[in-house]
Amino acid sequence: MGYQYQQTDLRIYKAVFDDNWDFVSNTFKVQPELRTNPINHRLETPLMIAMGTNRSHNFVRNLLSSLSTDNLISGAVAAENDEGDTALHYAAKVGNMIDAKLLISCSSNPEIALHKDKKGNTPLLYAASLGRNKEMLEYLYSLTGVFSPPKSEISTQSLVRGHLFNNAIDAGFLEKSNHDTAWTIFGSTIATAVEYGIYEVIEECVIACPSVIWSGFEELLLFHEAIKQRREQVYNLVYQMTSYKALVLSHVDDKTNENALHIAAKLAPSNRLNTITGAALQMQRELQWFEEIKSFVAPSLKRAANSDGKTPRMVFIDEHKKLLKEGKEWMKDTASSSTVVAALIVTMAFAAVFTLPGGEENKGKIAFMLFIISDATALFSSATSTLLFLGILTSRYAEKDFLHVLPKRLMSGLFTLFLSLAATMITFSATLALVLQDQLKWIAVPLVIITSIPVGMFVLLQYPLLIELFFSTYGPSIFPTRE
Repeated sequence: MGYQYQQTDLRIYKAVFDDNWDFVSNTFKVQPELRTNPINHRLETPLMIAMGTNRSHNFVRNLLSSLSTDNLISGAVAAENDEGDTALHYAAKVGNMIDAKLLISCSSNPEIALHKDKKGNTPLLYAASLGRNKEMLEYLYSLTGVFSPPKSEISTQSLVRGHLFNNAIDAGFLEKSNHDTAWTIFGSTIATAVEYGIYEVIEECVIACPSVIWSGFEELLLFHEAIKQRREQVYNLVYQMTSYKALVLSHVDDKTNENALHIAAKLAPSNRLNTITGAALQMQRELQWFEEIKSFVAPSLKRAANSDGKTPRMVFIDEHKKLLKEGKEWMKDTASSSTVVAALIVTMAFAAVFTLPGGEENKGKIAFMLFIISDATALFSSATSTLLFLGILTSRYAEKDFLHVLPKRLMSGLFTLFLSLAATMITFSATLALVLQDQLKWIAVPLVIITSIPVGMFVLLQYPLLIELFFSTYGPSIFPTRE
């Protein structure tokens, strides 16, 4: 060991562990730099070691006082050992609340609780993972502002991802009958889970602390936030897990005088609308949400006005004006283009029946019967399709029409159009068989195969829309059957 270590560092060590400031106060006066210099190979400073003892409170108080006088406090607080740990990391590891509060009050920088060491661990994470002191975790959370808009570029998502949530559970912090404490610790996690639809996280939180059902997101309850974000899995989970659903659904905000139906009446976030094909189906999904909430709120709330004097129905109309217009245009464009194809098939099928292929002598052949049946099918199905699309074009386009009427007409129109197209191709194939008969079979076979291309293209281009229409209108509801 060197002379400096024998004369100063060992004395500082002894003073720290004995909580004896007077033992080294004169040394610090002569050599003030020793207050912040590392005193071992791990680059630990006197402040780090004193914070880590969780008993040298007098030494820490005097050391911070002397550093504050000389404007050296910020450097001492930010100093790192060889692993990147700061003095607050030491306090968090041992649950040293007394010195942690003193350190942060002197530094006036609460975001040091988010300072990462070389392993990416923050004092906040250590407080959760080691389970030394629940009060320490709550205190550090209260400082960082992670549950309100951050004051710096620090992302709140970086705090709720990774091991923080799991470590807090392992440390027993999810067990706190104290609702405010539970929300303080897990509020950011729940908020992110609602936003991204991670219902498994919410399930764990609600099971452990049912009172979080009454927690708020900028004046909105958890249940209401799920409605606002259009997260049906979260909504269904909370609905099924709590016996307070009737009370939650009837809750009225004191400031805006809005209930759950007002929230459902507002336009969904753009990222949730874009998950559905076409403005018409987006409008249908919005109506499904509105009708779902409407079926469970009290009758008086359905007509209740908010602070702007608007009922839920009025809010829905105002919020969805643009989407209604886009849905109307989308429906008309789809129906118009499909009407042209259906009308063309009607014309061809009607003309074909008066021009029998192959002459009268072919009437008894199977190909001739196939021609007649397929042509009649093409004619009737295309005529039906045309009428359905005309019904869409002449519709009144009220909001409620997008729930069932218009989707059913469009789906039926697309199905009959597909049927007429397939029948037309079969009619063409039967005509080739009658005209060519036994001649040039090598030409007939490729021609028949080619006729399947338009049908395949139709299926490829329109089948996804047809399936989405079917499941959206007739398929299982996004909301499970309620008891």
